[in-house]
Amino acid sequence: MAQGAPSWPVVDGYVIPDDQFKLYKDGKYNEVPVLVGYNSDEGVSFSPPATRDAYIEGVRRRYGLYAERLLELYPPGDGTVAKSARDLTRDAAFGWHTWTWARLQAATGKSKVFLYYFDHHPENSTDATRMGSGARHAAELPYVFQHLGLPRRPPATADNTAISDAMASFWTNFAKTGDPNGAGLPKWPEFRGPASQAMYFAKTPHPGPVDNEDGLKALDDYFAWRRAESPGGVQTGVAVRRPVFGGACKICPWGAIGEVLVRMMEPYGYDVQMCFNCNQAYAPRIVSEARVPPPYVRDSVVIEALAPPNAAGLGPVDFGATSLQFLVQAYDGTGPYANDRSMKNLRLIADIESPNYVLVAINKKSGIADLAELRNAHRPLHIFAGGTGGDIANAVLAFYGLSQQSIEAAGGHIGNADADLDNFDVAIGGGGGMTTAPEWRHWPQIAQKFDVMWVQLPDELLATLAKQREQLGFRVGYIPYALFPGIDHPIRTLVRSGTAIYCRADAPDEFVYTVAKAMDEQQALLQWSNQIFSYNVHDVWRGGSVPLHPAAARYYKEKGYMP
Repeated sequence: MAQGAPSWPVVDGYVIPDDQFKLYKDGKYNEVPVLVGYNSDEGVSFSPPATRDAYIEGVRRRYGLYAERLLELYPPGDGTVAKSARDLTRDAAFGWHTWTWARLQAATGKSKVFLYYFDHHPENSTDATRMGSGARHAAELPYVFQHLGLPRRPPATADNTAISDAMASFWTNFAKTGDPNGAGLPKWPEFRGPASQAMYFAKTPHPGPVDNEDGLKALDDYFAWRRAESPGGVQTGVAVRRPVFGGACKICPWGAIGEVLVRMMEPYGYDVQMCFNCNQAYAPRIVSEARVPPPYVRDSVVIEALAPPNAAGLGPVDFGATSLQFLVQAYDGTGPYANDRSMKNLRLIADIESPNYVLVAINKKSGIADLAELRNAHRPLHIFAGGTGGDIANAVLAFYGLSQQSIEAAGGHIGNADADLDNFDVAIGGGGGMTTAPEWRHWPQIAQKFDVMWVQLPDELLATLAKQREQLGFRVGYIPYALFPGIDHPIRTLVRSGTAIYCRADAPDEFVYTVAKAMDEQQALLQWSNQIFSYNVHDVWRGGSVPLHPAAARYYKEKGYMP
């Protein structure tokens, strides 16, 4: 190894079987609770550069195309070089690895994760040689193991003892139960990903935001490049104009819009990289937390050519597509995200029209002539909750006095598996047009394989459903003639529209502005998708409760699309 070159672990296949990041991504790790952390001045043990120019040169030599962003976050201003250099060393050698370990466990595992940041160093304020320094490497150990007052250890002052007692109790609780919390201790919040809190050990233990998370995120982009399989491997990220788009399979709405967006962005110098499995309800979490694409799992419904493995070396997902409904619920912390923190860092770039209808079909073999008969059904009912919008099916059934429990108690069943499709009395759910998209493929099958009667829901129920779901983009509309075989007249129903292109609040303005511009100027490409997409200048900037990214708003205002 050349003198002064960065050092990296040697993967020997035995002690270190592979890159730890890859091992986590592939699920090859021990599933146990994790408590990890680092100290505020880990870098003080390393010699900082002597001059401002030496610092800048060193950062540029090591971090390449990521150097300028890191120099912004760890600035070489007058009098700050030593501190900036130490902080960058701390985060590049200790902080990012620890933070990422916690993120990977939180994202892929089932066990709890707890992160700490040790910044207790009262002795530095009285020692002239340490003035202005934080807690150096291993400074927390005497406190954890209650070795205060021993030779070459911190004194057993009241403040030091209080920190030591708390840390020893936290660590003991964790060893016993997998959770550090206990009686008489401040609450240590579980770590769940970016924007989660760490436990700060400084004067008194208290939870707080992860220190310099923006710097850790910038290093995350750098290390994503380092993880590429070879020096010429895939480099991704907005900085290198190869942003990663969180989509879905090629015939799924979010994958289909992603395929179009790849072509839309090409004239503007961007080579968008697709994630084909950043889908389902997980999609907003992946974007909000800047996760790398999840491990590949063969889709049981779609052939591999339509849901292929992602390209090697993809870094964190930069932006993506999801339903407007999911985006609003993720931002508000409702629906499938009720147990998550609300994802307030999500921002809308564009809302592309994509019609979706609540559909209800009665299998004529059931002998049921009207949904009102469900109230007094004296036989087991078999309900297929097809397509999207399972909550809609439950609401419709509740209107007729039914629930999954009452249906099953009477010997019936409600479900959305293929077996449920073979033997249904009533099918209820959401769906798009005549398409083979996995989430909607059941409706063409129902129309073609069964003799069904398409049903209009009562106006009273439609009005209630629309009011309850107004913030999610639902309203009363019509299923058009012949959307499916057997629909020979418009049917009033609940409708929604919106495939949202979205990002995080920290997405660079120039990039977001270009996405909004490309989708507008290249909107003719939408008509050649396998989905029904359209661009509406009156609604492209509307995202319910989700704020529009300022750079996208600037574009739409310049075009006169929004006030």
